[in-house]
Amino acid sequence: MASIVSIALGRAKRPFAALLVASLALAPAHAAPPVVSSAFQPVLIDGSVAPASSGEAFNVIVAGGVFHLWYRTGGTFTISDLRHATSTNGVDFTTDTGSFSFATNPFTTGTPPFLYYDAVSVVGGTYRIIHWTGNGDEGTYPDYNSNSSVSDVGATPSNSVLTHQGAINPIPGGTQGQTIGTFGIESGQWIGACGATAQQVCSVAYTDGSPPSVPATIYPAALDASGLFTSLGIPTGYINNHGDARSAGVGLEIAFTLRADPAGTRFDQQVYFSESSNGGASWSAPVGLLTGPPTLGPGFGNPGGNFAHPELLRLPGGNVLYVSTQDASGAFIIAVSGEAIAQVQGAPIPTLDPVGLAALLAMLALLAVPALRRRRSPPR
Repeated sequence: MASIVSIALGRAKRPFAALLVASLALAPAHAAPPVVSSAFQPVLIDGSVAPASSGEAFNVIVAGGVFHLWYRTGGTFTISDLRHATSTNGVDFTTDTGSFSFATNPFTTGTPPFLYYDAVSVVGGTYRIIHWTGNGDEGTYPDYNSNSSVSDVGATPSNSVLTHQGAINPIPGGTQGQTIGTFGIESGQWIGACGATAQQVCSVAYTDGSPPSVPATIYPAALDASGLFTSLGIPTGYINNHGDARSAGVGLEIAFTLRADPAGTRFDQQVYFSESSNGGASWSAPVGLLTGPPTLGPGFGNPGGNFAHPELLRLPGGNVLYVSTQDASGAFIIAVSGEAIAQVQGAPIPTLDPVGLAALLAMLALLAVPALRRRRSPPR
């Protein structure tokens, strides 16, 4: 579209061109939530179906045409469970690190906190892993009680020796006086589930450092999703501890899943989506991304359990969604929407959304008017 617009503007009068540019800039980037395929397939790590379980959240980021996956191998809730793997098709990953470690042990005395529900973001050009520590899991480090903490990976995503920056010192409010989980740090905002009922999402300014920090209060919540829980008949449900935050679409986007009750039962095979065009100050009403029953592909049956830990990628050829679910035997696995391979095997030519197409047609129609009225100037 850019080349067509450039040619057209070059032939138009400047006042009209300026008006057209301004009107196009005001058009929303997306007229509807992203379209996501309901056809999933299991992710493979080193040739085996990738395992996933509660607390063993995973993260996927595409950089330089490569899919980067951070995943956990066990339930010790320490940094040593983490691994990094890469893929060129988004489905078959190869691990390229051993156990993760800290360059300097930040927990030299007492009982260290549990670190889990990890979220990976890019902050200041470097990769950061944002951990969460549950109430009662803080060991002898009270700032970690139901709080987020940050580890610096550096500029190379495969680096497995991290610098721990510390707890976000600490985030006030929310469950047990803190937060329920981090979706990510995007565009200078810490974004995560929060609130006494954990049915809200907070988005506040993040200041990087050792330790990192956010404002003294993260309330009021930027998104109150309590109406969604009421409409689904689970008024005591809550947002799962690990979701996804991205800079995409109209500005910021989040994807998250639901738990049905205080026991933590996964609710449904759905991923909910919301976006913000004002830097996280307010968010659209959450909507489900999947419009049909999910499948896992030949040989794996339909998903036998519900979804959690979503990772939503916006790629040139379409949208890719990762989730943890269960196969027909009940085993927890990582699955990806079937579009992933197509993204790197020759993405289709991008098409205009309805808003962009309408704007282009209107522009061409207006440009045609001066041409119809133009008369040849008399020779001098």
